[in-house]
Amino acid sequence: MNLSIIDAKDTPGFARAMVDTMSAHASGTIETSSSSAVGDEIVAWAVAIPEGSTTLVAAVAKKAPGAVVAMRVAAGPIEAMTMARSLVHRSHKRVVEGGLCPTHFGDLEDVPFSVRAPQFVVSPAKSWGVALPFQWAVGCTWTEMSLDPADREAAVRARSPEGLTSEVLTPIVRALDGMFRSLRKAKEPLSSNAAWAMQATMNEHLSLVRERLQDLALVENLSEDRAELVGALVDSLNPLVLKQVSATSDGSPRVVLGLLRLPAKASGTNDDGTRPSGRVVAIYFYDAINAGRSKLATRHPESALTPELTTAGFDRLSALFRKHRAVVLEGLCSSGELTLQRGFHADASLEDVRASFVADGFAPVLLVMDA
Repeated sequence: MNLSIIDAKDTPGFARAMVDTMSAHASGTIETSSSSAVGDEIVAWAVAIPEGSTTLVAAVAKKAPGAVVAMRVAAGPIEAMTMARSLVHRSHKRVVEGGLCPTHFGDLEDVPFSVRAPQFVVSPAKSWGVALPFQWAVGCTWTEMSLDPADREAAVRARSPEGLTSEVLTPIVRALDGMFRSLRKAKEPLSSNAAWAMQATMNEHLSLVRERLQDLALVENLSEDRAELVGALVDSLNPLVLKQVSATSDGSPRVVLGLLRLPAKASGTNDDGTRPSGRVVAIYFYDAINAGRSKLATRHPESALTPELTTAGFDRLSALFRKHRAVVLEGLCSSGELTLQRGFHADASLEDVRASFVADGFAPVLLVMDA
């Protein structure tokens, strides 16, 4: 879809009733209009009325002239109209019905991620105290996306009783919880929206995003599509981690650390006959020339694993290394000319393993490695 700014007098026929109603009911004056086009055909139309630091907008799609949605956004007219036009063009049936309507981030390149709502609560404008005969849309924050869908509208109304769509990424820790849930459970386009948003926050919140991606990489039985999204995020994250490590490097030998879930099928069965979840263990890779420096086994003695679990663990570790060989070797500052020391520790946490290597003079590089 293409955005073009058009004077209000050029309003297409399907949008004239909406424009007339906005002119009659709104307290301000329509200053800007815009359209979405597919080829040469205008498929959606929006108008904007500045209201101080916010913008009142309304939009309608050609395919559903009766499905008008309005919203008040803490953003400029371009961003506000872009969201409204996408909503009516993509989800006009849902707009009529009301409820939760997903956003299509592919339409919203002009909208900053700080106000790019992943989903909208849509209900009659009068239910928000707005004197317009339209549906009213209020953007959900990413924090609200961590809630069950049945609880989101109440949360949105409690947060914004005036029906304002505003900042969606704060607080970032809770926002990442919402992205995590959407990547795990939500249907498209919400799962892709979550991937876009998580990628957009990587530079500024690298360690927090790494933790959430690590959790996602350990989830068992992700669908192929979801695993592909997680893999793409991992491929974006690890180079940023390496860049950060290189900027603070003091020449110490490096150790690449991460987490691995051991196969549940190699862990036997519970007393009730069910299989346990796969055990999560810390993994490490470093140049074997430095093997004598590591006191990990001394500091954290490891209980014996069954031969089946040990074999399965090293098989999975080898598969991880094959998939992530290039980034692991880059993390070790090696072109491949080294004897690799690798392993996992079933009883020490990742933080314990990291602290042990630091005490032994290693520089830890914490990567995320998806299966």
